[in-house]
Amino acid sequence: MKKIYIEPTARCNLTCTMCPRNTWEQEPIGDMDLDLFIRLMEQIPGIDSVETIFFGGIAEPMSHPDILTMVRLAKETRRRVELISNGSLLTEETIESLLRAGLDRLWVSLDREHRESHEEISGGTGGYESLVKTLAAFRRKRPQIYPEAELGIVFVATKSNIAELPEILEIGFFLGASEIKVSNLIPYTREMQKEVLYTRNLSCGSMKEATGSSRKKLLSMPIMDFEQLPTEVLLAVLRDWPQLQLGKNRVVRDAGHCKFIEEESLYVRWDGEVSPCMAMLHTNRTYLQNVERIVRHHSFGNIKEENLKAIWEKEDYESFRRRVLDFSFSPCTICGICQYAEENQEDCFGNQAPTCGACLWSEGFAQCP
Repeated sequence: MKKIYIEPTARCNLTCTMCPRNTWEQEPIGDMDLDLFIRLMEQIPGIDSVETIFFGGIAEPMSHPDILTMVRLAKETRRRVELISNGSLLTEETIESLLRAGLDRLWVSLDREHRESHEEISGGTGGYESLVKTLAAFRRKRPQIYPEAELGIVFVATKSNIAELPEILEIGFFLGASEIKVSNLIPYTREMQKEVLYTRNLSCGSMKEATGSSRKKLLSMPIMDFEQLPTEVLLAVLRDWPQLQLGKNRVVRDAGHCKFIEEESLYVRWDGEVSPCMAMLHTNRTYLQNVERIVRHHSFGNIKEENLKAIWEKEDYESFRRRVLDFSFSPCTICGICQYAEENQEDCFGNQAPTCGACLWSEGFAQCP
């Protein structure tokens, strides 16, 4: 394993409309016990392959009362440490504390849904403006405290907010962000399906890695001042060619690939359960081609009972990772929806739980840090 995602808490102070937490029914809510976290950190020096410890999950890490201590202890393992936040609980003081604790990269979600929820709890528009001002403290304090620290911005794109992306890019430039990661929306309600920006790509499989006859349909363009091209030209380029090359780089989405498995990552939930990816960290309800799906939580063990390395090396976990690397799951995203696609428990190729053929992360539509 190279990257350990840790969910410090299942609590969040915001109620964003696009959050999968809105579909939770019997999911337990709580904080990771600090003693359990310390026991986990004591195991890290014995796992030479671990490179990064990332605080995140389906909640707000800054909600944990001991999060600053956790970041410091994680950094004492001499690994890279990152954390993602909705930003609403950040202050200049906590940013300084995170930097002094050795946080290598702070990720902050900036999009309309997070902004509206942030402004709702702050009682006005000042909440979001205050957040940008607070993040400026990261840029200002970083040179004196921890010059190597970086800021990343996450933006979940929807039909309603995509026009705001240029503003996010400007904010990122102003704040000195090292990376802006744009992800598509995963619809957790039937209504949210109207907001996705990849319906055509999902249904016809365009912009996928070239296979078969699609290899012959390549548009190769040189690098140019694309801002000077008329809108209709750009639309034709992006709409009509399944394979596009700009300069020496192909514009493709990885299909049939799992970022979490290929990067040798795992998730440790707040209660110690070890899951292979974010999608299966909690049981969520999602929608695919207007069909309701239940993506059930899956765990390969609990660090309260077993060593993390022992869980990673379990035969069933290793077998699952090999299966995902081969990715011989049924192609639920482009296939006609059948009863197998209604849950991640079995597919029509005979794969048993958990199955990944309907995962939007594996199709390159959703991405996270």
